[in-house]
Amino acid sequence: MTPDRWQQLKELFNDALERPPAERAAFLDAACADDAELRREVEALLAEHGAPASALDSLPGAIAAQMAEVGAQANNAGSAKMDGQMIGPYWLHERLDAGGMGEVYRADHTRLRRPAAIKLLRTQLAESQAANARFKREAKAVAVLAHPNIVVLYDYGEAAGVYYAVTELLDGATLRAQLNQGALPWQRALEIVAEIAAGLAATHAKGIIHCDLKPENIFITRDGYVKILDFGIARIQGTLNQDSLVTATQAASMAASVADELRTAPGMIIGTARYMSPEQALGQELDQRTDLFSLGVVFYELLTGVPPFKGDSTAALVDAIVHHEPLYQRVLALFERQLAAGDQSAAYEIAINLNNLAALYARTNRRAEAEPLYRRALAIKERLLGAQHPDVAVTLNNLGVLLKALSRIEEAVEMYRRALAIFEATLAAGHPKLEAARANYERLQK
Repeated sequence: MTPDRWQQLKELFNDALERPPAERAAFLDAACADDAELRREVEALLAEHGAPASALDSLPGAIAAQMAEVGAQANNAGSAKMDGQMIGPYWLHERLDAGGMGEVYRADHTRLRRPAAIKLLRTQLAESQAANARFKREAKAVAVLAHPNIVVLYDYGEAAGVYYAVTELLDGATLRAQLNQGALPWQRALEIVAEIAAGLAATHAKGIIHCDLKPENIFITRDGYVKILDFGIARIQGTLNQDSLVTATQAASMAASVADELRTAPGMIIGTARYMSPEQALGQELDQRTDLFSLGVVFYELLTGVPPFKGDSTAALVDAIVHHEPLYQRVLALFERQLAAGDQSAAYEIAINLNNLAALYARTNRRAEAEPLYRRALAIKERLLGAQHPDVAVTLNNLGVLLKALSRIEEAVEMYRRALAIFEATLAAGHPKLEAARANYERLQK
């Protein structure tokens, strides 16, 4: 394939991916015109992008992109089937999936009689330091995590020169497979995001940053439970357990090695780049907030069916991410459309996003724009919850902080007074919110 042909294919693939699945056929009809081969190539990429994945499908993650060509060559050459063989104490059954870095088999622990999914690192990659480091790093990171929303790692090891990782056997599909059917109802989207957030909270509590949160790395079981996959490029803050974790310096070095190798695979990093925080896209120092940004991007895609940031190259995507408008604005517009369509349950979500957007503006020297947002959020909450609800007091307090920063002291005192009165009527003595409101009011009166 010539560079020009590859660029054309890449652009069409990304443009098609931005559209809801139901609109892609008409788009390709117009875009590919009489080039049937080009259309087949784009459709093949779309089919591969949206194929249901096993629990360990994304275990290779970013390295898999760099190794995709190697993996394809190995598949074309005919890789040796391992079903019916033993790897350590595991008896392998049918192959569930295959990727650039390895293959996933259904397996049984011969002594415990426990079913599992086992990922085997390709023999061709066994000598690759980057592939080995990533494979091992993920196993060590997941080993210290125990949470219902994180895939369970049973075992990791090497037998007869074959590296393997064993996880629970999940039944279901990735979130990407669900998104290929279009946007989700907002109530279900909230449920999924809440479970992802719970898993991230447990991850962050262990000092681990995922760094690659995206629909391909979220698994939805047949029972509807959410599991976070793929910690292969995770960063570890500090040394938590020297027997089971790499140090932050080692993790950063490994991540840099991964990034260097990925630069040799034009366009292949785009799928991950769409969900990066601005700091990650720019290669800056990261903390847990990078995962929260990625979660917001996933949430947006769940609600709309398309990712918020667009670009036909990594550079274009980075530019869109770094210079983006706040996602709160986009989510806010979505809920407002739902409210206009008659969905009254969207009103409270509008108030939440108004409050969040106002807080963002207040922190970034756009205070004049923040005030009307706080006041609109306040009006919605008073209408929905009643004027004496504690959540109303929270917004009153936020508005007081803003007015104080704008040197409108008398108005700020009034907001603090109203917030304090609500908290005194609804919260127990000594409650932190009550004491903070009292301190704000008394301090400003002086």
